[in-house]
Amino acid sequence: IAATFKNAIPLDPANAQRAVRMIESGIAQYASGAHGIRDATLCHGQAGVALTFEYLAQGDAFEPALTAALRNAALKASGEALGEERRDLGDCVYFHWTPEGMKSKMSFLEGGPGVALAISAAYAGAPRPWMNLLAYY
Repeated sequence: IAATFKNAIPLDPANAQRAVRMIESGIAQYASGAHGIRDATLCHGQAGVALTFEYLAQGDAFEPALTAALRNAALKASGEALGEERRDLGDCVYFHWTPEGMKSKMSFLEGGPGVALAISAAYAGAPRPWMNLLAYY
């Protein structure tokens, strides 16, 4: 939702304040630990948080302090995601949370490739075409 408001700032400057409120709330929720994130995945895990926060930090839409807070949260989420790699099970193995428990064999975006895509895209400095499928751009 914050990304939608960020993209709409040129249409109406009031969207900037809406985006700021959403972002500040998201950063506070992430920092509190009360976010419900249980794995490293792109779709709903730490890698997705890193990608989203870094995407929101790009450009000049927000004050430098908010941009810095977004970047710091993105770096923390990146570290958390990469720290969840299960090297004892092989290269690029990440568990995915399900109601039945943690699974190591999941779909493309829920596994190691999704984590790699998210982390590399977050710091690429330019949108990646596949991100349109996830409505980031």
